Amino acid sequence: MSLDKIALIIVIVAAGIYVGVMAFGIFASGVPLWPFFILLAIGIYLMSRVISDKLNNKEDKYYEDNIQE
Repeated sequence: MSLDKIALIIVIVAAGIYVGVMAFGIFASGVPLWPFFILLAIGIYLMSRVISDKLNNKEDKYYEDNIQE
């Protein structure tokens, strides 16, 4: 497994933990939740686009397959 994929996994796990802690704080405070659900949906959408771009990039695959360090 390459270093960039390991770093991507670490970032995803850290973001998940952060969202969980943030959600716990929001639920405990009694603040209205609907604005946070909208932000969460936008964040998940953007993260999925970034991950799919990273994993399906033709230039990166070409570089990994054909260029020797």
